[in-house]
Amino acid sequence: PEELVKLVSDVRRAGVDELAGNIVLDRTYFEGGLSEAPPLDGDSARAYNVAPDALLYSFKTLTFTLSPDAGNGAVNIDVSPPLAQLQIDNQLRTTRGGCGDWQTASGANISTQTDGHVIASFGGRYAAACGERVIN
Repeated sequence: PEELVKLVSDVRRAGVDELAGNIVLDRTYFEGGLSEAPPLDGDSARAYNVAPDALLYSFKTLTFTLSPDAGNGAVNIDVSPPLAQLQIDNQLRTTRGGCGDWQTASGANISTQTDGHVIASFGGRYAAACGERVIN
């Protein structure tokens, strides 16, 4: 994400204030077949095992930041990068006690719908003692 911010900043610094036309994005920078390599450690869910892609952004991952809201027993969930087709179903509630295995307890689940939308569901409990935590 920081590289995209830098690119936009560089373009603005070069004097470009408005684009009137199309932006063409080209994935052909890398040679074909690179995406067929097996994961380095056998775990394809790890961000560092993502296949090379000339338009790769944020390792094709989402970062969810969970933080307890002491005022109402809810848990705030922020996501980066924000995606138009992403819907967050937040049913998390704060609990007392130690943090423990907070990731499993949060009930995080991501599913892709037939229309292309993605739903990130959180439906468990989150100990207020955990403070702010991140799930990639």
